[in-house]
Amino acid sequence: MKFQLLLTALCISLLSGCGEKVSESQSHYADYNGHKVHYQVEGSGSQTIVFIHGWSCDTEFWKYQTPAFRDDYRVILIDLPGHGKSDAPEIDYTLDAFADAVKAVLDHSKTEKAVVVGHSMGFAVAWRFAVKYPANTAGVCSVDGFFLRIPDDPVELDSLKQILAMMKSGLKNPDRKAFLAAFLESMYTEKTTPQIREFIMQKMSATSKHVGDSAMHDLFKLDNWSDWPVTDIPALAVYVNSADYKDEDRAFIRNHFSNLEYHEIEDYSHFFMLENPGYFNSTLKAFLEANF
Repeated sequence: MKFQLLLTALCISLLSGCGEKVSESQSHYADYNGHKVHYQVEGSGSQTIVFIHGWSCDTEFWKYQTPAFRDDYRVILIDLPGHGKSDAPEIDYTLDAFADAVKAVLDHSKTEKAVVVGHSMGFAVAWRFAVKYPANTAGVCSVDGFFLRIPDDPVELDSLKQILAMMKSGLKNPDRKAFLAAFLESMYTEKTTPQIREFIMQKMSATSKHVGDSAMHDLFKLDNWSDWPVTDIPALAVYVNSADYKDEDRAFIRNHFSNLEYHEIEDYSHFFMLENPGYFNSTLKAFLEANF
C-alpha cells in the first residue's frame, strides 16, 4: 500500500465552477459549524480549480501553481480546518469534516462545480468530497495522493495494522519537531533543497499537534478505505515512482477511477510540486485542456 516503507522507516526512527470574477488574490472566510475556514481566490476563468494541501500543510504549498493557473482559471486555495489561517478548535479532524469544509468554501464562493486537486492527505479529502458531492465535482487530481489499500492477504494486512499502530504511537512523541523531522526525512530525495526542507518544516511545525494527531488518526482508519465506489469523472493521478509504491497500488487507483490519466515522476520527493513545478503545472494544464 502507498507509503508502507515510508511509514516503516518513520516508525523505526521514532522508536529510537462559477462565481464572482476576481482579478487579484482575495482572502475570505467560510463558516463551517461555527468555525472559520480560510480560503483565497485568484483569477477569473470560467473553470474553477480548488487546491487542497496535505497533512499539517497550508495554502502556500501551492505557491508555484497559483501564478501558473490564475491567468486562465479561477483558482481557490483552501486552508483546511485547523490549518493555516483557519480556526483550530478542539474537534475531530476527519476526512468527512474536511470534505464538508471544502463544500462550505464552494458554497461561500458561489462555486457550482470545480476540479479538486489534492496533495497527499489533500487527495483523500478531494476524493471524499467527490464521493459526497459528485454534482459539485468536475474532476479530481491526485498529487502523490495518500490512500490505504486494504490487502486481501492476511499476512500483509496484519503487517499494515502493525505499521499503523506504531505510527499512531509515534504521534505521542512530546517533541513534535522530532516527529516531523523523522516523518519528512523519509520522504525527501537529493532534489529536496535545504530551502524547500526549511519551508516545509516551518510550515508543518505551525500546525497544532491536536489537529495533526486527530487528522492522522482518522486518515489511518481502515474503515475509511473500504467500499469506495468507482467513479467515471475525469481524473488525473501523478505519483512518485518509489520503492514502496507497488503494482497493486497502481491497480487500486486505476480500478477506482475509470476515466483516469496516470503519470509517474522519477527521482523527486513527495513534494515534487515544489521541486519541479514546471513538470506538474504542464501536466495538470494538459489534463484540464483535454477534458474541460
